[in-house]
Amino acid sequence: MEDAWFTAKYKKVRGMKKKELKSRMFEECINKHQAVVNDFSKRIWELGQDTADRGADQNSLSKTAFGEQVMSELNSINKQLQFANDEIDLLYKMQNQNGHLSEHEQAELGAAVATDRGTFFVSASIEQFSVNGQVFVGLSINSPLFQAMKGRKTGDEFVFNGTTYHIKDIF
Repeated sequence: MEDAWFTAKYKKVRGMKKKELKSRMFEECINKHQAVVNDFSKRIWELGQDTADRGADQNSLSKTAFGEQVMSELNSINKQLQFANDEIDLLYKMQNQNGHLSEHEQAELGAAVATDRGTFFVSASIEQFSVNGQVFVGLSINSPLFQAMKGRKTGDEFVFNGTTYHIKDIF
C-alpha cells in the first residue's frame, strides 16, 4: 500500500506506484547515459573525419601539433566513453534475473531515496532528470553524499556538508 507522504509528494507523477516510478527512473537513467555514449561516439567519428580530410594516418598524427591535439582528445574521449559504458553496465546489473528492479528498505545501490532535500536514485552518477515533471538525481555509490546516507532507512536523518537530510521514503 502506498503511504500518504509518497502519494502527496509525487502527485505530479499521476497514478504511478513506487515500482512503476522506479522503473521509469531507471529507463531515464539509461537514456541519459546512452545519449552521453552517443555524443562521445559522434565526436570520435568527427575527429576521425577531420584526420582523414587532412590525409593524416595514425603514424603521421603523432608528428604534428594537430596530430598531438587529436590524439590527446581521442584518449580523453575514450576514457570518458569507457566510464559512461561502465555506468550503463552498472545500471543493467541493478536488475534481477527477470529484468526487474528490486525493492529496497535502506539506502543502497538500486534504491530510490526520497528526502526532504530531494529524491536520489542510487545508481550511476547522473545530473538531474525528470519523470513526468518530477525531478530526481542519479547518485553514484562513490559519491560523498551517498556515503553519508549509506545504510540509512526511512525515518533516519543524516548530515552532509552541514545540511541535515530527513529520509521520508526508500523504495
